[in-house]
Amino acid sequence: MIGLPMYRSEDFVESVLESLLALEHESFAVIAVDDCSHDSTVEIARRFADADRRLTVEANAERLGMIGNWNRALELAYERHPGFEYFAWASDNDLREPAWIDVLVRALEDDPRAALAYSRFGTIVAGEKVVPTHEKWLYETQDQADPFERFKAAERMRAGPIMYGLHRRRTLDRIGKVPSVLLSDFVYLSCLALHGTFVQAPEVLWYRDLGRTTGSSTGRQRAALFADPPALTYLPVSLQHTIWLLRCLVVEDRRPPGLGRGRSLYIGIFYLGNWWRRLARRAQSQARKRRRKLEKRLRKRIAPRRKRLVRSRAGRRLARLLRRL
Repeated sequence: MIGLPMYRSEDFVESVLESLLALEHESFAVIAVDDCSHDSTVEIARRFADADRRLTVEANAERLGMIGNWNRALELAYERHPGFEYFAWASDNDLREPAWIDVLVRALEDDPRAALAYSRFGTIVAGEKVVPTHEKWLYETQDQADPFERFKAAERMRAGPIMYGLHRRRTLDRIGKVPSVLLSDFVYLSCLALHGTFVQAPEVLWYRDLGRTTGSSTGRQRAALFADPPALTYLPVSLQHTIWLLRCLVVEDRRPPGLGRGRSLYIGIFYLGNWWRRLARRAQSQARKRRRKLEKRLRKRIAPRRKRLVRSRAGRRLARLLRRL
């Protein structure tokens, strides 16, 4: 089952749908959900739906924002295809190779503990697929049986590419919707790591168009992710994530079997402390960079004056005096 949230993507949606409908798998369906686009995105998608029964197109009555549209796609998957076993979100500007589903389904079937499988990705530059020439990142937890160890290891993952992997339904049933917070994919996948392992397929099976990114500022993210930003999103991101984690694991009891409430509370506190430690390390690194830049600038200013001093008579006398000392 594939959910495709769409928003103002008329320039990309045709190639995206061609890519999804060309996937080599015996049985799958695609639900495309448009979030009140003011262009021809819906019309293009419906032309594809008329020609292929595997595709269903829905249009929201009012704008939900990116996260709301992700959750709407998941809700429609439960309503229209209640028997699905695996689910994936697809971006409205990324392309997948035909073998994408088959490879990831095999990875999940080979490891019953796995909650999610994903592949390496390439990039789309000027309309052309670019395959990376080296392994840029790898995040797997197959060798980690303890949920807390997997949770701690999630600190080094790149959440964006992993979020668009293939999810096992039973973990989605347990965790629920994507949280309405900033950087939601990171905290969502961190919680998902408690429920099972992550598997990376070595093949490059999908391509990201990095030209359409939300942006790094919190204001731009808030505007893109939410039609009406919740009050929680104006808190520091670390507090947003910790509040959601504690509500999910402790209050609503959506934690994996065997994980007690006390340890869940500790996980929330650990997450908050770990986030602040990362911020402190980043601040120290930035301070060192600023200091090196300042020292380099000062050396450039002082060097000409030092040369003039050495060339002068007083400078030569001072140099001889220093050599004697």
